[in-house]
Amino acid sequence: TVHPFTYSDNPTDTLVIVEDYLSAVRLARFTNTLPLMGTNLSSLNFSQILFWVNRNRDLRKVLIWLDNDSPQVIKLAEKIYKKLVPICKCQIITEKKEPKHFKNQKDLVGLIYGT
Repeated sequence: TVHPFTYSDNPTDTLVIVEDYLSAVRLARFTNTLPLMGTNLSSLNFSQILFWVNRNRDLRKVLIWLDNDSPQVIKLAEKIYKKLVPICKCQIITEKKEPKHFKNQKDLVGLIYGT
């Protein structure tokens, strides 16, 4: 069974919210992930994020990386952002390619951590 909130093997203060398990597993090699299994932030997802953020609020950062395949999905990412920004540092990743479609992990790490 895949746990909905996937902690990275490497300690990190970044959480990436994605739409699906494949993208979450792809990113979980180097960061914490939360697959929404869609584009909506459920109350359970929100409480999981809040619990994670409250463990060390000053250092926590949440990145929202939905598929960005339509204007509707982009608006949903903005809605999630507005809900999370009062509780933590938050940013939307606007990359068109989904994490699960990246071949090179170095490119993913660069997008997440700016390296």
